[in-house]
Amino acid sequence: MTGSHRTGAPRRRDLLARVRRLALRQEKLAQLISAAEELADSIRLEVEQIKAFLAAGTPIRVPERTDERAAATLRHAAQGGVGVLKIRPLPNGRKEFRIDGGGPFTLPPVLGELLGILALDAGHSDDNLVGWKSLKELALLLGQKSGKYYTKAAVTKKLWSLREALTSRGVNPCLVQTNLRRGWRFALRQPFGLTG
Repeated sequence: MTGSHRTGAPRRRDLLARVRRLALRQEKLAQLISAAEELADSIRLEVEQIKAFLAAGTPIRVPERTDERAAATLRHAAQGGVGVLKIRPLPNGRKEFRIDGGGPFTLPPVLGELLGILALDAGHSDDNLVGWKSLKELALLLGQKSGKYYTKAAVTKKLWSLREALTSRGVNPCLVQTNLRRGWRFALRQPFGLTG
């Protein structure tokens, strides 16, 4: 009895040490994933800026490469979120939006619906911003609003289109936040700041 107890004790210690090492590796992996998400966001932001530049119809000149610090500044500015998102339906099916008292801008119907869904205080949140929504949830909610069926891939394209549309309207595209594990959301602070 005593011998087996002694044999079990080192194994337990070994397992605890192994669990601690695994926890450290998991934390390092989470940091790497976070860094990769930031890099993906900065690349996507640069692509969106180039597209917006080309869509503006101005004489073609290649815009400067996005400064990583500028992209990080946009992400940092979006981290705290916005206090108010006002939504006003327009007769043509579009919606007019105002963020924190800024100037109004409109979006096509589907992108407007998507922005409204992202700003809903639903899903899980571990901070003072509205909850995250999975692609599956977004596809379901967008389908209910529009009466169409959306795949997760189609929703992903719409999300990037929304970011492009926000960029072209002078709105920080990083307010549409993504997290590999949690999903997507619009960075709107709680208590609920969505009106309209």
